[in-house]
Amino acid sequence: MINYLFAVTLLIMQHVANVDAAAQKGMLPAFWQPLCGLSEELDTKPHKAISDLQTAASKVELMHRASLRAQIYGLAKAGTKDETATALTELYYSSKVAATLSHLRTTSIQPAIDAASAAAYLKGRIDEYLSVWSNVNQGDTNGCLLAANGGAAATISGSKLGGTECKLKLTGASSNSITPTHLTSDGFPTLVHSVSGDTQQHSAGECTLASGHSSNGLGDSSALAGEFKVLDGYLGIPNSNAVITIQSVQTVGSGHANTHPAWYNAWEKDKQTAQAAHLAFTNTTGEIKDYNLVSEAIRTVDLKKAEAADTDVEGQVTSYIGGKDDAKWKEFIAKIEKFRIPAKTGKQTEPTTLGAIEDTETLLTILYHYQLQLSKRLSELQTRLDDTESKGKNKTPEQLCNEITDAKTCNADKKCKYDAEKKEEPKCTLSDEGKKKAIAKESENQEAGGKYGKGGNLLQRAKVKTRKHAVQHRVANGMEKKAKIPLF
Repeated sequence: MINYLFAVTLLIMQHVANVDAAAQKGMLPAFWQPLCGLSEELDTKPHKAISDLQTAASKVELMHRASLRAQIYGLAKAGTKDETATALTELYYSSKVAATLSHLRTTSIQPAIDAASAAAYLKGRIDEYLSVWSNVNQGDTNGCLLAANGGAAATISGSKLGGTECKLKLTGASSNSITPTHLTSDGFPTLVHSVSGDTQQHSAGECTLASGHSSNGLGDSSALAGEFKVLDGYLGIPNSNAVITIQSVQTVGSGHANTHPAWYNAWEKDKQTAQAAHLAFTNTTGEIKDYNLVSEAIRTVDLKKAEAADTDVEGQVTSYIGGKDDAKWKEFIAKIEKFRIPAKTGKQTEPTTLGAIEDTETLLTILYHYQLQLSKRLSELQTRLDDTESKGKNKTPEQLCNEITDAKTCNADKKCKYDAEKKEEPKCTLSDEGKKKAIAKESENQEAGGKYGKGGNLLQRAKVKTRKHAVQHRVANGMEKKAKIPLF
């Protein structure tokens, strides 16, 4: 009888031990360390979103600087064939800047915010779980998160959990050196997808949070009504002495949108193409007529025909750029970038090329410089024109050239030439062509003076000629006798 009771007792003890082992309550590093890794990676996602927007904005700045270079070159080449080609170039870049800014404002910002917020939200769910479960421990093998082999509870120390980096807070860490491993285009591949044996959940560490049972669980006098979920459906807490259940998110699909919304949103928003890689932020290639606003502008302004054929547009482009394809466009852009900028032009202290200047403020001051130079030249030309109209008849061609002080304005007039080596004023004098025209004009005046009278000006001689013709007309018609016509 005693032997029978002893055998029954052993069976009961074995059964109790098996029940306790089946509960397997404390979670081992194989389970929680990947969650820490994912939390750290999610911490970089807001930075990734911001960095993406910054890259897109930088591309807008590049286009703006290209537009400024085109404007500068156009002013420097005012009055030449390159001026028209540059106007077309500046049109493209300015329209591209407007288009990219519009895309950035209406399209790019929201997806970046969505990706950052979805990642931050999921991180918050994970961090809260890890924080609570790591603090439910008795300082020994009884704990919800256990160290290796379940020998002790895993606790938080500084930025680490059980010796593993796990800050459990949002820091906005840089994403530049992070290679995504925990969140990929497939899902969350490093996370545990099931609990088996004694690998993910230990048999010795008791964790009240891991069970809804009345014994060593959240239940009191009786078990909870049913299983409940934590970590947005990832972890199932049983209301029995069974192990926890896991709804895998290693591979995420549309079905997870309802069962695991936080996981699904973080995954779906993260796998979207980076905004800076959108076509809106890249230069157009191919035929020039297809570039932003080019065809529309040529049809409206040059051809004045909205329905003009593509061949007509291509012909106009070719007359400006020298060709209709991308190669000719790049060739002309290179010409702009190689344009020499003298020292002390705007903020530029040293001589350089236009393409080498990357600072927007410097380009703006150089643009201002050339705007003033052109304004000055136009003002001088206007003054000269006004002077010619009012007093030019009393001045010789030599005097008109002498009054010009600007080299470009002087050389723009074929009758004048500018001698930069000359120390004294005037440096603008008659060119050889100007001298020939001046001599020819003087000969005409002398001939006119001999025919109509010497000593009088052109107006007086014209009046004499008119009077002579009038008298001759009257004589021819018998209105009066022919008489000698006085010249003065």
